[in-house]
Amino acid sequence: AVTNGNGLCPEGWHVPSVADWSQLTNFIGGTSSPNGNKLKSCRQVNSPLGGDCNTSEHPRWNSHSTYYGFDAFGFSAFGGGARYQGGSFNNLGSYGDFWTSNQSSSTSAHVRSVYEHRGDVWSSIYPKTGGFSVRCIKDN
Repeated sequence: AVTNGNGLCPEGWHVPSVADWSQLTNFIGGTSSPNGNKLKSCRQVNSPLGGDCNTSEHPRWNSHSTYYGFDAFGFSAFGGGARYQGGSFNNLGSYGDFWTSNQSSSTSAHVRSVYEHRGDVWSSIYPKTGGFSVRCIKDN
């Protein structure tokens, strides 16, 4: 699992725990739609917001007319895709999966996700053999 003692985050920062993610999602109004859109970058193919948000260059989200990001809190989540158990890399622009620092078991860990085709923040457990994004947050 992604742990805070493995040098992923700079000194004074850490990989967020399930509790940290809960604090964030409670602050933005919960995990249901459209609150996940509040965390997503506005950069998207055919963004209805136009301007610099409308782009086909990565990093950006794939096009979706209902579930588009507007980054209300400066989190700027992108759909970084993932490396799956078999070693393939897929879903760039579609899935933003982020490891937490919490294990579920010796072989799996907790993940928080935002997706191109959803407006919520998804909570799940994945095998540790997958490869997802990591966010670091500043220590209190």
